Amino acid sequence: VLLYDGLSAKQTAHELHLSQRTVEIYLDKLKKRFLSRTKIELMSRVSSHIIATLRNQLEETVLS
Repeated sequence: VLLYDGLSAKQTAHELHLSQRTVEIYLDKLKKRFLSRTKIELMSRVSSHIIATLRNQLEETVLS
């Protein structure tokens, strides 16, 4: 959620009581997982992933 708030790694770290480096490592791992080069591209791909997951769950609920 903090990714979408537009917070910097430093601000996110402060909010979560983590080190800035820890947040940067997590962001790098997410970028690799979602094949993203930028934070904006990551946000777009994560949003698409969430929408697809919710759509699948809704279809499963309707079909059962």
